[in-house]
Amino acid sequence: MSDTNGTGTRLKPIYSFMVMCMVLLLSAYFQSLFVIGNYAMLIRHSWINEDGIDCKAALPAMCLIIFITVIVGVIRFKKYNIIQEEN
Repeated sequence: MSDTNGTGTRLKPIYSFMVMCMVLLLSAYFQSLFVIGNYAMLIRHSWINEDGIDCKAALPAMCLIIFITVIVGVIRFKKYNIIQEEN
């Protein structure tokens, strides 16, 4: 069995998990619009902390990330043959 799908690349789940852990760890130490873990922390929002991240900037960024993720997921999902027809 091959470790690739039709495109020739596949991210193993452990690497994805490590990347997500690094993103969340970065968000614990750095306050930036580009580190998406900051949006999940209430203490980082501007309505609690005056130096916090404005929700007006966070909402479009999260909507864009959700949109891109869904589109990429749909494209990748269509490449897999889930229901195999019997001959």
